[in-house]
Amino acid sequence: MALRVAMIGWEFPPFMSGGLATHCFYLTRELSKLGVEIDFFMPRTREPVSVSWMNVIQVDFSSFSEFGAAAVFGGESEFREFGPYRDFCRKELKAVRLEKGVVSPSGVDEAMVSPAGLGFFEAVNKYNSLCAKLVALYHCRRKYDLVHCHDWITFRAGEAVALECGVPWVATVHSTEYDRTGNLWPFEWILGIERRGVRAADLVLAVSNRTAEQLVERFGADRRRLRVFYNAIDVAPFANKAFRREDFGFPADSKIVLYNARLSVQKGPEVFLRAAARVLEKEPRARFVVSGSGDLLPRLTELAVDLGIAGKVRFVGFTPFCDIPVLYAVSDVYVLPSVSEPFGITVLEAMASGTPVIVSKTSGVSEVVKNCLTVDFWDVDGIASRVLGVLKYAVLKQVLGEGGREEARGLSWDKTASDVKWFYGQAIAGLGGEVVG
Repeated sequence: MALRVAMIGWEFPPFMSGGLATHCFYLTRELSKLGVEIDFFMPRTREPVSVSWMNVIQVDFSSFSEFGAAAVFGGESEFREFGPYRDFCRKELKAVRLEKGVVSPSGVDEAMVSPAGLGFFEAVNKYNSLCAKLVALYHCRRKYDLVHCHDWITFRAGEAVALECGVPWVATVHSTEYDRTGNLWPFEWILGIERRGVRAADLVLAVSNRTAEQLVERFGADRRRLRVFYNAIDVAPFANKAFRREDFGFPADSKIVLYNARLSVQKGPEVFLRAAARVLEKEPRARFVVSGSGDLLPRLTELAVDLGIAGKVRFVGFTPFCDIPVLYAVSDVYVLPSVSEPFGITVLEAMASGTPVIVSKTSGVSEVVKNCLTVDFWDVDGIASRVLGVLKYAVLKQVLGEGGREEARGLSWDKTASDVKWFYGQAIAGLGGEVVG
């Protein structure tokens, strides 16, 4: 009999803001090939989300209509009062996109838009409450073997489902509030949810040893219920891609340096721009592409002007899932100077493209890859010198590119899915197995 999993997420392609959506896409695809039957719960988006390998259930008040809204909420008038997320998402999304000046029909950074016109944290609470109720109803119809949640934003729903339905709860930690804020100003409300989640879940999955140690030391996680597994890469979308620099609006002889991540303190975009200024002092043909959205955009555009490099930097906004391979194919080197990076899927994307990578030493991905250059996240001169080395020395660029592509081929999602399925078995059986550390 197939293993049945209720998986609770916050985003899924093409509605995404980072690696979490990519992870859920490929992990669920490969788990389904291993015979795992998944119902994937996520917030309602402006357009339906569906894939061939699992049932995607988008959550809002209208999701309860087939179960009888009155039975769930105590009255039809109360049910109608709130309305579905998607009606409000359209208004919020339009306002945000107009403000950013970005219109992308093929992909939307909708995970950053507050559903239902609510404050973000109120929206998270409402989603978790609705999701827990909906999962429990589906469980009554056909029982799940376990519930699997991704990051703090779904933890409350996971805990409620586990208690209501009596099933094991597996929680994956992709990043912590300390990571997301660069250890500068973590929000205690989120830390509290993370702390409670990693202590209450039957099994906690961490995307790197770096993250696992943080969960033990800063959140009080029990090593006996902690497992480490790594993200992976599907190399197919990144193979044999070739684009001319002219097609991207750059001179044919330009040297393109890429940043592709959220524009947040965690990812180090300011350091990237300061390093860009140093590179241009010695390589005037260099051009810099900044892909991503985030609240630092105004500050970064001002910084580019202040550094005198605005004409050499292109801010392209959020890049849709389907267009990401183009970024790497046109770039000579990829730089990810994160202050704190639990893993870093984009590093594997660049490597799969044959694009040399420079990554901070505080990145979980460096635990599993060797064909990259590492540097301290704060070292502007160190980043610049490594970029210049790749741009100047063809042999170095070739060795890193070819070695990275070969290494990426060995980091497949089928292996990751196999590990996760094994962990599911441990959770259902009451743990056992190896202890982290």
